[in-house]
Amino acid sequence: PPPPTCGGIDPEDPTCARLHLSGTLRPLTTKADVESAEARFCARHPHARWLCEGGAHTGGRYYAIEPTSLVFFDDYGGAAALSVAEYLAASPLGLPAPRPRVAAA
Repeated sequence: PPPPTCGGIDPEDPTCARLHLSGTLRPLTTKADVESAEARFCARHPHARWLCEGGAHTGGRYYAIEPTSLVFFDDYGGAAALSVAEYLAASPLGLPAPRPRVAAA
């Protein structure tokens, strides 16, 4: 079975955080960016090597999202006030700020 998420509670429970990003997908074009995307995808989805090698699930392309807006739900009572700049500057769990996330379309 997949590992539990949200501390074992129902993922639809309002206390289980959800982030909705809106923005523009930019295709990765340099060899270094594509190789980095493939490596990160494979690391995140180790049981899906057949998907991560060569971008098979994306028609052979990888993309980075350039967010323009977001909605972050982390509890009851509506969305939390969080700007795109705050989201991009965040460093979860005290880790160094990540590179922009790669999205597969």
